[in-house]
Amino acid sequence: MTSVRRVGRPPSFVGVLWRFVFHANAENTRECSDCSCSSPTQGCSDGSLLLFGGPDCTGEPLQEMELLNPGYCDIVNAVSFVADFGADEACSVTTAPEPTGSATAAGAFTFCCG
Repeated sequence: MTSVRRVGRPPSFVGVLWRFVFHANAENTRECSDCSCSSPTQGCSDGSLLLFGGPDCTGEPLQEMELLNPGYCDIVNAVSFVADFGADEACSVTTAPEPTGSATAAGAFTFCCG
């Protein structure tokens, strides 16, 4: 069995059984536009901090801490956390972020086996 590696996308070779196109890297210009929120409709006094043992705040919280006062400090053991202020819409999004840019494969090379 012979193999050939060539930069770019060459024409088909005679006797080639398999032809694979790979890319050495990518050109990535993806970003998000700015976003903004309205002022909160309630204060932090009714809030709590939910602590989770897994990533992405999944499963049941390991611990819930009330946000009693500024400067309160406690030792916690959590992988992820989320602040909960009890209201579904404590502040509304006035300008939603929009995706911009693109990601495209670059540096194509062909690997042929036959």
